[in-house]
Amino acid sequence: MTKEQAIFYVSLKKIEALEKQEPKDQKQIDQYKTYLWEVIYKFAKSEINSLMGEFTSKEEREDVLQSVALIFFEKLPYYNPLQTTPTTYFVRFFKQEISKHIRSYHKRLTQYDATNARKISNVVTEYEKKGIRPTLDVIARKSGLSQKVIKSTLLYSSNSQIASVEESYTLSSDIPTPEQFLTKCEQQRILAETLKNNTTQLERKLLMMRVNPDGSKLMPYDKIAEEMNMPIREVKQIINRTICRMNQDRKLRSAFGHENIYQKVTPVFMQDNAAQVMENQLAQFLSCTAIKELTENVS
Repeated sequence: MTKEQAIFYVSLKKIEALEKQEPKDQKQIDQYKTYLWEVIYKFAKSEINSLMGEFTSKEEREDVLQSVALIFFEKLPYYNPLQTTPTTYFVRFFKQEISKHIRSYHKRLTQYDATNARKISNVVTEYEKKGIRPTLDVIARKSGLSQKVIKSTLLYSSNSQIASVEESYTLSSDIPTPEQFLTKCEQQRILAETLKNNTTQLERKLLMMRVNPDGSKLMPYDKIAEEMNMPIREVKQIINRTICRMNQDRKLRSAFGHENIYQKVTPVFMQDNAAQVMENQLAQFLSCTAIKELTENVS
């Protein structure tokens, strides 16, 4: 048990005892809850700064911090310090609240953002015609925009649902169209089929453990090795080899080859850690319920 877990365990026990007293001392209960918020306050603020710090104002981040605090107090009674650390438990709720704020406050592109989006789109289109994927440095140099502005524009564009006629340009929405939904379903079907035809039962099991559909992040190699009673090096080799083999499947590459890589902030390039990059890309689809069920059926 970590120091933070111990603090939460003792404080929650005291809160539980105070809740049963008659009359209930609400002031003291609130003091304990406030103390627990102070324990995790720095972590919550770091998550907000990490996800929003580069393209939002201090006042905006303070508003989000207040919302995150409300979520903390709402979920606090359900936290069990004996099962996990407070940061591990609360981080998913914090991130959900931060994402909700971004979507809520940036549904409409301003004229400024729309103009910047056109500049970025023009640069990307120009290089795509040459078969080149421009980096943020290239886009910044060609468009005259700073990398900070490019990142914020891409983020707002990807979350935009509404734009006026004069601001019209190719906007992506966080609500998929019927065509996009069908395309994604077909991609998921092809991915599941590729898993079935190109991997063994052991490879599928290791890959799904690594992707960790039920968790908030990839499962560490050492934990996989421990659960499977295998050397870490062998686990890494099997997973990387499986991903690389799937990447050579023509049908799979055709299905995913036209994905809009600029919807994300940072373009991905083949490099020394290519297996890790492809692993992260696969995780986006393997972590969905449909793919999980399909892969379980073909195991």
